[in-house]
Amino acid sequence: MFLNDAENCVAELNRCLNQPVLNYARVINYAHQLKGCSSSIGARRVNLACRELQNASDAMDQDGCFEAFNKLNIAFQVLKNNLNSITQIERYIMANESRRRRLLLRP
Repeated sequence: MFLNDAENCVAELNRCLNQPVLNYARVINYAHQLKGCSSSIGARRVNLACRELQNASDAMDQDGCFEAFNKLNIAFQVLKNNLNSITQIERYIMANESRRRRLLLRP
């Protein structure tokens, strides 16, 4: 759930930042959404990058927005890779636990 919501926010931020005229209010909104959901899972780097993006948007600093978004995108990709690795490990453990239980239950 987090990854889907976060990916949507990052994609929307990317769209906003690639428009000819930057809509700072939309950038602030999406950065705020992403900041909230990232803080709920302890994604500190993503959260901090969202704050930087919000601050740059508040100041209507286009270059600052681009710089903050680049940091945000990098932090999000690292987080996404880490979460995917954790999910793979969890699946591996669950599959092996099921096999172990079946072996123990055999007569």
